[in-house]
Amino acid sequence: MPPFVNANAVRVTKGDGTWDGLRRLVKWTKSNLPKGQSFAVGVEGEVLSPIGPEDHTENDPFPIMLRCKSSTEQLSGVEFDAFEVENHPATIAVKKFCSFRLLHRVT
Repeated sequence: MPPFVNANAVRVTKGDGTWDGLRRLVKWTKSNLPKGQSFAVGVEGEVLSPIGPEDHTENDPFPIMLRCKSSTEQLSGVEFDAFEVENHPATIAVKKFCSFRLLHRVT
């Protein structure tokens, strides 16, 4: 969670997520997701005052990271909902990163 979110007001609303106040993150873990099934999560927070529309910039990040650790399967789709709250605009920008692990053994 970004510093402009009240850490004492973070609440997991969907899924079995856990809030880590020290690292300021919510983590959900799903060890197995059967083919064709979905996994929904939710969290709510409170924006600290005083933050008015004039205090908001496009550089106020609210990062969401999604990681799939499968070597044979991949995610087929992701949906996010963002809502404007009290004149605070809600926009979504997507940055996709792919990483691979290469193991080499000398025999």
